[in-house]
Amino acid sequence: MRAWKRSFELIVIMVIAWVTMLIAIIAADQLIVPIRFPRTGYFMVLIEAIVKLLLAGLIALAWLLLWIYMVEWYKKWTARKFA
Repeated sequence: MRAWKRSFELIVIMVIAWVTMLIAIIAADQLIVPIRFPRTGYFMVLIEAIVKLLLAGLIALAWLLLWIYMVEWYKKWTARKFA
């Protein structure tokens, strides 16, 4: 029975990770993709691409840190619970 309970807890972490990943993708699509700079030359196109890349990277980093936090919390929680 403990195996089912632990499996369920891991499934919850995975579902939360996938849902937050979808939210991050939607946020990137709604907030980052529409960003437009006045294009007076190739330099501004490059700057626009770099800004979009950095913002998307920050969203991805936040998602990864959330996932790491959830896994660390789960490891500490199970260590206390099953020790």
